[in-house]
Amino acid sequence: MRQKPPMDVMGEFLTALTTGALAEALGLVHPEATFRIAPGLPYAADYRGPEGLAAMYGAIFEYYDVQIRDTDMWPLDSERVLLHARVVFTSRSSGKALLTTTVEIYTVRDGLVRDLDAYHKDPAAVAGL
Repeated sequence: MRQKPPMDVMGEFLTALTTGALAEALGLVHPEATFRIAPGLPYAADYRGPEGLAAMYGAIFEYYDVQIRDTDMWPLDSERVLLHARVVFTSRSSGKALLTTTVEIYTVRDGLVRDLDAYHKDPAAVAGL
């Protein structure tokens, strides 16, 4: 059986995440996947597997309300997809908001998300909210 191309998997994954269908998104994650958030943010860490993805979003939402304004995706090679997003982070404690960009590099293999490296344009500004 032919697996879905990485861009198709990422389309489903992103749609599930942005519509609140977390269980569907978790179903697209390999049990040994690694989600790495770069240092400088209060939720920066390496998260593993579907449980780690859920924990990562729990950690993010502990600090911020998040609104994704727009996204673009490009294939980098046969397994990796680059996601560029404009995101508004609103601090739950101060109410301050920041529009910034993120770049995320995903690895998708055998129809499942295997890896994420996430980078924020200005992590200090996000953390300083």
